[in-house]
Amino acid sequence: MGAAEALNYDYDVIDTPTETPTTDKIVRCFTDSELNDELANLLKDSLAGVRKANLEDHGLEIRKRNRELIIREKKKQKLLSMVELSMMIFVLLLIPVLGTVIVREAVYLWLYIITGPVAAYLINQLRKM
Repeated sequence: MGAAEALNYDYDVIDTPTETPTTDKIVRCFTDSELNDELANLLKDSLAGVRKANLEDHGLEIRKRNRELIIREKKKQKLLSMVELSMMIFVLLLIPVLGTVIVREAVYLWLYIITGPVAAYLINQLRKM
């Protein structure tokens, strides 16, 4: 028996007295258990559809949140890399200055020859970020 046939059945409304002056209306369907099974299956299917839709929405939310977390983490890593490069450049440029105080001019010249290109490379890397 289908759902369309179930709509055509006669229903009996019975008034049942309660302890209060109002009465409760009970709707009783004069059918066999097949109608009840059909209605139960329809209800189960509709609830399963709602659950599936809710799970899909929840899955989309989780994926969106994960994507946002990944983007934030990448930004943090990029900022950390920029800070590390800036510190390396600062130290590389500080070495020749300290070299003038501590060592002779020959070593001082070598320090500039070594640290200059390295600092320039690091500055270029910093600009690319």
